[in-house]
Amino acid sequence: MIRPKIWKKFEFKEGKGFSFRELKSAGISLSDAKRFDLAVDASRRSRYDDNVVVLADVKAKAPPRPAKKAVVKKVLEKKPVEKKKAKKKEPAKKPVKTKPAAKKKAPEKKPAKVEKKEAKKTPAKKKPAPAKKAAPKKTPAKKKAASKKKKA
Repeated sequence: MIRPKIWKKFEFKEGKGFSFRELKSAGISLSDAKRFDLAVDASRRSRYDDNVVVLADVKAKAPPRPAKKAVVKKVLEKKPVEKKKAKKKEPAKKPVKTKPAAKKKAPEKKPAKVEKKEAKKTPAKKKPAPAKKAAPKKTPAKKKAASKKKKA
């Protein structure tokens, strides 16, 4: 199994596997990486040019993909089928309705008795008292008019 070189603690060390970025830049798919027996590390995000060069060499040396087998379908000789002429269907005849001699009145229905259910008496909820609005302020002109009315 081919492993990449990773820069760790001021030196290159052997890593777990190649990153997806390195595989993509070398033109190798994930299925090809499995076929070439390459280790892949999904947690890595970096891309080292040295690793990309190694991957390109692996791809160049690898044998080509096997071609898919062509599926040969046997064609059966079809015999000509005689088409039957479809006959036009005639609409079914509906029976003729006759009017009854005398119409009978249906008995009148009595209205159903509606039973009154006693409503449960629940104490009415008290609404909070509305806040009192402040009296409008009197302007000096209104004060003079009010004082003149009182004197008269």
